[in-house]
Amino acid sequence: MIATVEKSKFVYLPIAAGGSRFDVFDSSERPQKVVLGSLIGFAHSLDTLESDQYRLRKPVLVVVNGYADRPATRYDNWVARFPEAGISASGDSAEEAIANLRDIIILKFKAFSSFPASQLGVEPTRQLAVLRKSIIEQ
Repeated sequence: MIATVEKSKFVYLPIAAGGSRFDVFDSSERPQKVVLGSLIGFAHSLDTLESDQYRLRKPVLVVVNGYADRPATRYDNWVARFPEAGISASGDSAEEAIANLRDIIILKFKAFSSFPASQLGVEPTRQLAVLRKSIIEQ
C-alpha cells in the first residue's frame, strides 16, 4: 500500500493495519510516497503460564500479531495480547512475545493482588477480576 504524504511538518502514518504502529516523517520539503508495512496475526490458546506457583484454570485466548516495517520482509516486531484482561507484551518473535506475556500476566496478578481493592483504579480492578477467574495460585 502506498500513501502520498501532503506537505506538513510531521505526518503520522499507520505502519500496520488497524493503525496500531506509527512512524513520523518530516515532510516539510516536499510530498513523499511512503510504502506502508505489513501485518500478520493469529489466535493462540495459552495452556500454561510455565510457572511452579501459578497455573491457568483453563486455556485463554491470546492474539499474536507480527509487524514488518516493509512489505515482504521478516516480521521482527511481535505483540501478544490477552484481550479479555487488556494485557499485552512484545518480543522479537512470536514465541518471545508469548513468553513475555506469560511473565506480565503473573506480574500483574501478583502486583494487583497485593493492593486492597479500594486502592486500585477502575481498569486494574477489572483486569484483576479477569485474572482471578483465569489463574490459580498453587
